[in-house]
Parts: sequence; C-alpha cells; structure tokens
Amino acid sequence: MSIRLAQTHDAEAISRLSEQMDYSITPETCAEHIAYMSHHPDVYQLLVLEKDMEVVGYMQLTVVRHIQTQSYVEISALVVDERFRSLGIGSKLIQTAKAWAQEVGYERLVVRTNENRERAIRFYSRGGFRELKKQTTFQINF
Repeated sequence: MSIRLAQTHDAEAISRLSEQMDYSITPETCAEHIAYMSHHPDVYQLLVLEKDMEVVGYMQLTVVRHIQTQSYVEISALVVDERFRSLGIGSKLIQTAKAWAQEVGYERLVVRTNENRERAIRFYSRGGFRELKKQTTFQINF
C-alpha cells in the first residue's frame, strides 16, 4: 500500500469512491477540485491510497482558519472502498493526517461524521478522537 498526493487522473476513482458514501460528483468536477487543491498545498492535502496500483481510499485534509479559534486541520473526507474496509487502510490514512498536521505546526485534528454513520463513529473513537458536540447543518440552494 502506498499513499500519495492525488492527481487529476485519479478523479474517476475518487468520484466512484465518493458514491459509496452517497456523495455524487462527476469525474470532471472532481478533476477541477483536484487541480485547485494541488495549487494550494498550504490549505489542502488530497491523498489517495493505492493497493496493487488501484486507488482504494482517499482523504482530504483542510486547514481551517476561523476568526474565533486557533487554526486546525480537518479531515474533510475519508473514504475507503467498501471491499477493503477493516484492513487498516483508514487507520493508515489517519496516521498520515496526524503526521502532516503536526509537521506543518497544527495542534488539533478534527473530523466530522454524520451521526447515522455508526461504523465511522466507532472507527474515529478507536483512533483516539473524542466527541466534542452535535450540530445541525443548514443550507440554502441557489
């Protein structure tokens, strides 16, 4: 297994993996996001994990800067192909996230997950994360 920065040619695999988490993004839009993120490495790290030359997981790290708190790194996305879950791939990605956050000088790593994703909640709890609060998210579409 190897972890590397995502490249635009990974867009199809990332799009496919996103669908497993009920997110719909076209490979074209995904490629645009990858290109944008790759030009802002101080804010975004989009990593893919390959097993036997196949992308079987990805993780997006985002530096969050709110005016009211210390900046921190957030795991904005972490997906492992359902065929490869419970094999340590997610844990390997978390270790990479912790190492990068510390390397670039942040003291906090945050992750959010939907409260109905019980398996993810158990995974993050086992990984040392502790629950801070529950929130409700609002959205307006234009």
